[in-house]
Amino acid sequence: MKKGSLFILLFSFTFWSCQNIRTSPKDEKLVESIKLLDSYLQNNDDHIADILCSDVSFGHSNGWVQNLEDFKKDFSSRKVVYKQIRQLEISEIKRYKNIASVRRTKRFLGVIKTRILN
Repeated sequence: MKKGSLFILLFSFTFWSCQNIRTSPKDEKLVESIKLLDSYLQNNDDHIADILCSDVSFGHSNGWVQNLEDFKKDFSSRKVVYKQIRQLEISEIKRYKNIASVRRTKRFLGVIKTRILN
């Protein structure tokens, strides 16, 4: 039973690792913008709002989607304070004219402010 579980785990890891796409030289500016975004998040820098488009949205693994206003409200309230952000992969980059859609997996370390309800 352990060998079967180990095989499935290794196969899953191998398959998952293969999902990381290669970025092309034309994507360098986009990749640099992504790094800047992560840097602003990790440093809780309010300049993050200056680099985002008004129609940006953030989709999260739990199904939650944030628009820019929700993001700015949560960011300015320090609802989440990021200590470390590490990109694990970029799995998809789609372009249409001057718009890019990026799907990526990241690992976050931070503190979430919670409310105590009475």
